[in-house]
Amino acid sequence: MVFVAHTGLDGIDSVRAAWAGVPLGEAVRAHWWRVPAAEVPDGDEAREQWLLAQWQRVDQWITGH
Repeated sequence: MVFVAHTGLDGIDSVRAAWAGVPLGEAVRAHWWRVPAAEVPDGDEAREQWLLAQWQRVDQWITGH
């Protein structure tokens, strides 16, 4: 699994908006992290909780940047 948290692309919601926004008016920051498949828990409930924790990590990073 690869996760990417980013800021600076808030107004870009389509290819047209991306093209119209070039050059970008603000800095884009991104943070990537990888989780090996062996570390993803088994079972629907465990995976759901794990994924929610990953989204929380994304939200925390965005809030800090």
